[in-house]
Amino acid sequence: AENYRFDSDDKNLKSQLYVRSYLLYKIAFSSLAHIHDTRFILPTHHLYQLFAIKNKLTADARNTCINQYKTAKQGLKSYLKWRNSYWIRKLTYEIPPETKLILIFNTMWNKPLDIPIQKIPANCIITTDRQFLSTADFVVFHLPDLSNELEEDLDKPEGQKWVAWSLECEENYHFLKDPEFMEVFDYKMSYHQDADIVYPYYRYEYRKELILMPEFSFHEKKDICMMISSPFNQSGRQEYLQELMQYISIDSYGKLFNNCKLEKDSGQDSKMELYRQYKFVIAFENSRANDYVTEKFYDSLLAGAVPIYLGAPNIETFAPGENCFVDIRNFSSPKELAAFLIEACKNEKIYNKFLQWKKEPLKPEFMKKIEAQRVHPFIRLCHLLHLPPPTSRYYGARKKNAHRS
Repeated sequence: AENYRFDSDDKNLKSQLYVRSYLLYKIAFSSLAHIHDTRFILPTHHLYQLFAIKNKLTADARNTCINQYKTAKQGLKSYLKWRNSYWIRKLTYEIPPETKLILIFNTMWNKPLDIPIQKIPANCIITTDRQFLSTADFVVFHLPDLSNELEEDLDKPEGQKWVAWSLECEENYHFLKDPEFMEVFDYKMSYHQDADIVYPYYRYEYRKELILMPEFSFHEKKDICMMISSPFNQSGRQEYLQELMQYISIDSYGKLFNNCKLEKDSGQDSKMELYRQYKFVIAFENSRANDYVTEKFYDSLLAGAVPIYLGAPNIETFAPGENCFVDIRNFSSPKELAAFLIEACKNEKIYNKFLQWKKEPLKPEFMKKIEAQRVHPFIRLCHLLHLPPPTSRYYGARKKNAHRS
C-alpha cells in the first residue's frame, strides 16, 4: 500500500486490489478468535495500516475496507481478551503433580465463564488453553456448538475423562440422542435431573429472589407480552401463538410475530425491566421434554409477572409455589385460554391468586432442587476428580452436525 500511487488512472483497480488484500485480514482475525492455544504466536501484522491510506482509496473501497477492519478488530479483541483472561494467566507457572487440571475445550456459545473463582479447590485448576488437551484430567465439551470448533477428530488419551456439557434440548440437537456418539463421554453435565452434574436454568440465589413481591400495582401493569426469537419450534409454540393472538392482544418484542419495539436493548436487564411492566408473560419452550425448564419460566417469576407456560410435561416439579403460572394444558383451546386471560387481566382478585405463593414457603421439592445448586456445577466437577474413573467402551470422537439456536 505504501508503494501504490492512488492518484493515477488505475486508482479504482488498485483500490479493489487493496480490498481483496484486506479481506485476508478479516478472514485471519475472525479465525484467530477460535485459536484457544497459547502455543500460537501472533505474527506481526499491519491491520491498522488501513488508516494511513484509507482516504486515498475510492469511496466504495474505503467503506468495504472499514467494514472488514471492524470484523478483523473484533476477532483480535476477542483473542486478546481470552489470552489475558484468568483461565489462561492461572497457568503461567508449572503445574504441581498433585494438582488436577480441567480443560474447558469450548465455552457455551463462546460466552465467558461465570465460575466463582474463589471457590475453586486449591488442588484443582480450570483452563481454556487447548495446549493441555492431551494432559488434562477432565476435558469439558459444550456439545451444541462443538462442530464449529473442531477441525479434525480428537483422540482421547487413556485415563482422561470427557464431560458432555449441554443445556439444549435433545429434540433440537438429535446427535445428543445418538448412543454411539454419547458413549464417548464419561460424564454428563446438563439440565437433566439424572445427569452426573445437574446444571439447570434455576440458581441457588432464587430461594430469596423469587419471593420478592412485584414493584408495580395491578392497575399500572400492562397485560401480556412475549419475547421469542428462536426459529426452533419442536413444541408447536408458533402455531399455538398464531391462533391465540387471534383472540387476545399480545405485545411481541422478539422476532416472532413482532409488533413492539424495545426502546433500549441492553440484554438481560432490559428484558427483566420489560417483564416487570406486564401481568403475564408468554413462556413457551421451543421443545417439550421432561426437565427442560428454561429461563423463560424463571425470568417471568423473578420479574414479578405470571408465566403462561408451554413446555416440560413435569413443569409442576420445577414450580417454586402452588398456582404460580398458567398451564395451557388446563385449557381445551387457545380460544378458551384467551377468554380466561382477558378476564384475569381485568379482575385483580383472579390475578392476585397467581401471586399468593410468594407469601408462603417455597415448595419442598423445589427447595431440594435449589439446595443442590448451592455449589456451582463446575466446582462440583472439581470434586468428581477424586472419584474412580468410569469404564469407557472406546476412545475417540467424531464431529457431529450441530446448528446454533
